[in-house]
Amino acid sequence: MDFDVRTVDPADYESYVKLAMRQFHATSWHDSEAVTAFRARRFADQRVRAAHQGDRMVGTFRSWDEPLAVPGGLTGACYVSDVTVTPTHRRRGVLTAMMTTDLRRAKESGISLAYLIASSAQIYGRYGYGVATEHATWTVDADATRFRLSEEAAGLSVELTDDAGLAAIAPTIYEAAYVRQPGAKRRDEMWWQSTLGQAGLPDNEPNAFRNAVYVLDGETPVAYARYQAKESSEQRVDTSQLRVIDLSASTDAGYARIWQFLASIDLVSTLRAGDRPVEEPLPWLLTDRRSARQSERADFSWVRLLDVPKALSSRRYLGAGACVLEVVDRLGLSGGTFQLEADGSGFGRAVATGDRPDLTLDVSVLGSAYLGEIPLSYLAAADLVAEHTDGAVRRLSTLLRFPATAWNTHTWF
Repeated sequence: MDFDVRTVDPADYESYVKLAMRQFHATSWHDSEAVTAFRARRFADQRVRAAHQGDRMVGTFRSWDEPLAVPGGLTGACYVSDVTVTPTHRRRGVLTAMMTTDLRRAKESGISLAYLIASSAQIYGRYGYGVATEHATWTVDADATRFRLSEEAAGLSVELTDDAGLAAIAPTIYEAAYVRQPGAKRRDEMWWQSTLGQAGLPDNEPNAFRNAVYVLDGETPVAYARYQAKESSEQRVDTSQLRVIDLSASTDAGYARIWQFLASIDLVSTLRAGDRPVEEPLPWLLTDRRSARQSERADFSWVRLLDVPKALSSRRYLGAGACVLEVVDRLGLSGGTFQLEADGSGFGRAVATGDRPDLTLDVSVLGSAYLGEIPLSYLAAADLVAEHTDGAVRRLSTLLRFPATAWNTHTWF
């Protein structure tokens, strides 16, 4: 098909965003000088590309590079967003052209992996992406919930604020927390400004109550939460729900105290927190762990390894061990045979080797296991790993698992 992929000129940003939003079924469009200026600042450090057939824009693709939290550290990642193709040009190679162009650029620049949130689970596997994190919605029966707080957690103080007040508190807490959470993305100043209403952008809900709370350990903030309540009752019996919009904690005690506070708010019968990790300490803080349960669960963010030795050498491992793995990559970007060795301190090193592999797997399968949440043994049970040496799957699966549950702290990029 006669089309080309090129960088979008700033004068065409509005057309680009309108096209992308339309493919995600946006029903309205609100723009202003402030929005235009903010968008230009946001896109300035990103790669904004579009597929064109002549002068007509038929696909969108945006990416940028920044650190990603991986087990025990950080690695360079290419974040991908705004991936769309118009319905009139599907299945004509538009997405493949945009995707492969960006993946090759990222690899050539030394990036370890690409990272995205998939709107469809059927698209990205053919480009070497694998599901690496899941997310869940947690529902908590506030009326029935009783917490077992440690002496440290019970001694922490709590203060109420709002989004404006949170602007000076939350970034420091989040910065300390996200580096310990595999799959988490940093939040820059522009993200905080726009999210907390400090960027001068139009407010879609000008009169909405934006409640916030933070926890102090002495004078040090260690946890925060943003929430909104939806009032309801039946025959004057309260059935109101409190929706947790964002919650982060830099200490275990702060995590326990912030949840305990939210569950104790008057005139609330249920807490609902979406886009949370599938494994939370929350149920174990309760005298009745069934008071907190998952009401939804789905795959969330996807990893595409671009430099296997660099990616494997960037993270930490559970214990010592070694494995030779053959990685198959249909796009020819990161395949090969690699020797992984991890020492007892958790540090690992991976190098290319000519040795006989202990197992063979697709780059998408290794991407799924990379952040430590999806056990490689599960993938092997689904016949996605070929084992050539007895015990190799169990050995590598054990090395890759990590105590901190992988979780993407962003609902969108």
